[in-house]
Amino acid sequence: MEVNNFEIWKISDLNNFDIDNIYLDSVTYNSNLQISLSSSNYNIYITFNRFVSYRINDESYLLQYWHKLDASKLNGYTFYKIKNSTYFNDLAFLSNKFCTDGEPEMINHFAIFTVNECIEIITDMEPFIEIIEL
Repeated sequence: MEVNNFEIWKISDLNNFDIDNIYLDSVTYNSNLQISLSSSNYNIYITFNRFVSYRINDESYLLQYWHKLDASKLNGYTFYKIKNSTYFNDLAFLSNKFCTDGEPEMINHFAIFTVNECIEIITDMEPFIEIIEL
């Protein structure tokens, strides 16, 4: 089975927006994970109320990802879900499968690729998303 199989994360109300050049403004972790993104005409706030893990990488260090991405430009090359994720598989191995709680199909690997950063979140819940037009 192929690893790191990307599919577009279809976020309602975003498919028709002009969301080129999305930038990461902030990542805040209190009792939840809050990600603030911006473009020239939108602010996007994504909140994960529960997650297993997250990481942020400089986009230039993820070269293996770029040749696998769907080049259709839907969602501005920004929002993806990754199936059969090596990141998730590594977490499952390190936790002795504790993070899957016996149901790995319930876990999602979300990826947000901005101009300079790649934010990846492993979670069993869909996030809350707020979009504000500027």
